[in-house]
Amino acid sequence: MNRNGLFLFVIAAFIAIVTIWFNYNWINYKDLRLIKKDKKIDYYLSDFTLLNINPDGTMRYRVEGKNLIHQQSTGATQIFTPLLQARSKSGDITTLVAQQASQEASNGPIMLIADVIIEKNSNNKNQTIKLQSSDVTYNPTTKVIRSDKKVALISDNAYLQGVGFISQLDDQEIRILSNVQAKFEPAK
Repeated sequence: MNRNGLFLFVIAAFIAIVTIWFNYNWINYKDLRLIKKDKKIDYYLSDFTLLNINPDGTMRYRVEGKNLIHQQSTGATQIFTPLLQARSKSGDITTLVAQQASQEASNGPIMLIADVIIEKNSNNKNQTIKLQSSDVTYNPTTKVIRSDKKVALISDNAYLQGVGFISQLDDQEIRILSNVQAKFEPAK
């Protein structure tokens, strides 16, 4: 019986080793293995405000919104109901409001989607210029705002419309690119 018991023990150990080896190879088999997916969202903000300041303490830009979703793997960001404010070198504040915004890379341009309203308040003239368009691109690094869609520019005594525009925040200039129509009212 000792030989039969020893024989059964060796067979059981062999079967256990083969089963463990087979199970290990089965789990690690490339086509059958469950691959952990990269974490899609690394942070999510709700009812947020982000402020970027210059070394002297003045505001460079401010972003607020209902929700912000940031993806770790791509660096992309989505903002729902965003409000962006940027300060020019002269101290003028430009406000951009949209239904949604997205940024594909961390320092890349911001795409403002759907109905976009841009207001520029001039400190030295107490004048507000309002610009309405859709699908606007804002580059926070170069401070350039542009769109290829229809645009309407409204000020205290003028109304301009056209297709496409480009503006540099540090300059006092907005270029409407084509099909420009203007209506001016005399100052009262």
